[in-house]
Amino acid sequence: MAIRKQGKWYYIDITNKNLPNGRLRFSTRPATKAQALRIHQDIEAKILEMDFNVDMYLPIQDYTLEEVRVAYFKERTMYLRPKSVVDYGHAILSFQRYLDQCGKSLQPVRYIKKSDVKDFMNWCITDNGPNRPMAKISCNSKVSVLHLVMNWAMEEMKACKSNPFHEVELFDVPDEFRRDVTTEELIRILKICKNRDYRDCMLFMHLSGVRRGEAGGLEWADIDFVQKFFVVRGKKAKSKKYRALPLSNVLLDILNNRRHLPKPFNFNVDQLTKQFKRYVDRLEIEGVTLHSLRHGTSTRMFEMGEHPLKIMNVLGHADLKQTLRYTHMRPEYMRSSAELMDVVGGEVIAGAGITDVSGEPPDA
Repeated sequence: MAIRKQGKWYYIDITNKNLPNGRLRFSTRPATKAQALRIHQDIEAKILEMDFNVDMYLPIQDYTLEEVRVAYFKERTMYLRPKSVVDYGHAILSFQRYLDQCGKSLQPVRYIKKSDVKDFMNWCITDNGPNRPMAKISCNSKVSVLHLVMNWAMEEMKACKSNPFHEVELFDVPDEFRRDVTTEELIRILKICKNRDYRDCMLFMHLSGVRRGEAGGLEWADIDFVQKFFVVRGKKAKSKKYRALPLSNVLLDILNNRRHLPKPFNFNVDQLTKQFKRYVDRLEIEGVTLHSLRHGTSTRMFEMGEHPLKIMNVLGHADLKQTLRYTHMRPEYMRSSAELMDVVGGEVIAGAGITDVSGEPPDA
């Protein structure tokens, strides 16, 4: 390692067989000779203490978003579900359209700023180029995907030193967009569902708690009718983790009546998603999607006293916090809590000698 002066700047040269071209050269500018020597001494000390991270000094490479996209899918496609590949592609394409409209599509991603991300989010919900404006929840999803992609570009490609999507405040989405299907609503939906295949799949999803892709990917070999359980294979699960789930008598009846088919649910679940939307639109049920069946599973189990850790394992979550987000307590279920506090309130009012609870103190 050496320190050299070229023009008015000082440079530090590091030679190492593990470096690109075997050499790393970077400027200490702006610095006096004394400052450059101190930097040189600090690096020498870190090397001796085995605490030197060469990645901090490697130059940032200039990559456009298109180059990042190509590299990302070349490296990561084998680890993603087919639907995730499509969703990730749509997210990157949306950001590319925005950058192209701003004349920034050819600039390196290291020049993207947090302000660009915020402007992109506003563009998504108001303009979105040739497409109709996105819902806020869709925009949040795309920003989350781009956050992951840019993290990968920063760590693997050294395309930037910071992620502009990090800690960007997402749009506040009302809870009704994430609510569950109530038992009454599901009964109404099943009454107008004339397709037995769709009806069976909706019932299976709601009573077992599996995702639509997990139900659609189920094979007869995954079901044990004797021991009364079925397995969700890791390659079919969103979490990529294997889990075994018990079969209730109702679920056994549903599957037994379908054993003449090549698969338990031998149809495209995307079609079911679209048809489910038609059902809820026809019944004017707001804020409910096919995935809300799974939210309903969590809520019903919790209301009937099931332990949260068991619910977490049924749903295949890695974190209890995620399970609790799926659980939506209805006011009528929580009424007992209010009744308990009525008892407390009565004791407090009687003990304090209050005869008027409208806010005015009783006359002395």
